[in-house]
Amino acid sequence: YSEAFAATKNPLYQQVIEETLKFVNLELTSPEGGFYSALDADSEGEEGKFYVWTKKEIEEVTGDDADLVKTFYGIDQEAYWEEGKNVLIREASFESLSLLFNLTEKAIKEKIASAGQKLFQHRSKRVRPGLDDKILTSWNALMLKGYVDAFKALGEQKYLDAALQNAAFLRDKLQHPDGSIYRNFKNDKASIPGFLDDYAFTIEAYNALYEVTFDDKWINMAMELADYTLNHFYSEKSGMFFYTSDRHTDVITRKTEVLDNVIPASNSAMAKGLFQLGLIFEKPEYLNIPVRMLNNVNEKMAQFPSAFSNWGILLLQIIHPYYTFVITGEEAHKKKLGILKEFHPDIFMAGSTAPSELPLFYQRFEKNKTRIFVCSGKECKAPVTDAFEALSLLSS
Repeated sequence: YSEAFAATKNPLYQQVIEETLKFVNLELTSPEGGFYSALDADSEGEEGKFYVWTKKEIEEVTGDDADLVKTFYGIDQEAYWEEGKNVLIREASFESLSLLFNLTEKAIKEKIASAGQKLFQHRSKRVRPGLDDKILTSWNALMLKGYVDAFKALGEQKYLDAALQNAAFLRDKLQHPDGSIYRNFKNDKASIPGFLDDYAFTIEAYNALYEVTFDDKWINMAMELADYTLNHFYSEKSGMFFYTSDRHTDVITRKTEVLDNVIPASNSAMAKGLFQLGLIFEKPEYLNIPVRMLNNVNEKMAQFPSAFSNWGILLLQIIHPYYTFVITGEEAHKKKLGILKEFHPDIFMAGSTAPSELPLFYQRFEKNKTRIFVCSGKECKAPVTDAFEALSLLSS
């Protein structure tokens, strides 16, 4: 939804982003900034009891606006579930409700918002579902990147703050001094060695966090994790990564996960993370391994593309121009914001307000000047000073 909003500016997508992250903050965020795994589907022995509504309850709670609310949510029609109960599903547009109830769209939105708050307060009196409070590294990394994406789309500092808090939690609670990471955290303890998805998703999350903060520590931490996976998960023979490391001594066989499903395959995520690091650190091996991995799956990807969607994104980044914007100078963050708010899936940004040791910045920092270098592969265009001008170079 963050990418969809960045591309379309549809306010409905913004609403979904805001309400989803509000729910995560209220229901699934630990005091330390980690994200819990799940809420139970049932309460008091009944599936969905906490979340469903009868028509009578809707009428009692929302009062004079009940007819409007019932129409909006499709009560006893599309929203009907079972035994006289409904799962609230938006079924009518504000425009259609405006015509039906002879009210302005603004008034409709205000009434729906007010009714939603009343329903929320009433629901809070119910017996709550149980909380699965274990914290998983891979899922937290996905959520971290989700917060970064929301910050990029909406520019709300609170989303970046949540991402930074979660990244600090992962670093402090789930990362071992030897470069390895743990998979889980519960009761103030991490115990299970991480699997490939824990590393791959965390690398992508740190890459994303670097792109919006220009803080070298995140990209350096991603690099350390990548080096660890190459040493302990990568098979030179197959050109792919095992799901378990060579330190998992209790497994009978080491599987390789390649199919993208509800979440990306650990190998496709690993390949994408390596590719970005290869661009930032100008490491040929980090660029070559993802190409080899793609070659390993290209026949299956052609046969079953829906099972290789994340691989497909990587393929596009490799075969089509994929740009690195290198921004140097005191106003690097200001220039960055002008690019972040638009949807540019073919751009990765690196920046610094001071001289940096990252290879991309070699001989590119000039005091009292802020410049943008648009690079693709090993070639960079002459630097420009304006974000719009930099974006115009993509089509030149």
